[in-house]
Amino acid sequence: MLSNDEIKARYFEFGTPIDRHGNYVNILAKDDETKQGYCTLLHYHLLNGVSDKAALKKLREYDLSEPEAAFTLRKAKEFIADVLELPLDEIRKGLTSTVNYLYQEIQPIYTRINERYEEQRHSNFMFQGVILQADEKSRSALASYIQADTSPEYWLDSQNNRLEGFDLDACKAVLAAIVQRDSQLHAAMTELKRKIRTLAEKQDFTGIKSVATEEGLL
Repeated sequence: MLSNDEIKARYFEFGTPIDRHGNYVNILAKDDETKQGYCTLLHYHLLNGVSDKAALKKLREYDLSEPEAAFTLRKAKEFIADVLELPLDEIRKGLTSTVNYLYQEIQPIYTRINERYEEQRHSNFMFQGVILQADEKSRSALASYIQADTSPEYWLDSQNNRLEGFDLDACKAVLAAIVQRDSQLHAAMTELKRKIRTLAEKQDFTGIKSVATEEGLL
């Protein structure tokens, strides 16, 4: 079970949404309007300005009884106050605060950080003097050969040149190099988010803009 601090840290990654237990939830936009999606992510809706009245109305539309709807709303608000430690009423009123700044300014920066991470981890990379691809198709193919304990007849570099004699050990080495780079990129992304979050907590908005500009995020 995650601690409140761990759950809060996951929330402020501003990446994949989390439920009230801190579990990452991959709910697509089209699924967010289902009963399960709406109830699971109700705290996000409230923090985005949905009123209690509107939330209860929506919950009733999913055939929740009055006690069930009230309970779901209460749990979402308790999560916001006790775990995330965010002033919901102030956010709704749009008061100038560190929290409001996080929503209006920091979230787009975090989104760009996440996007850049995905771009970087899928970009070509140098392996033993050869530039190879690291897209999902290449990753899947390498994993399949390793799982099947068989070698491909050849491999292609980033320019589609054939690399003959590409055996099982080569598959393992390339995939290991990809995973290692992923880990390095993820560590760098996490550190950058931590740096920005620390500046936000200090209300150092100039510092945030400076870091974001230096990183090419603005």
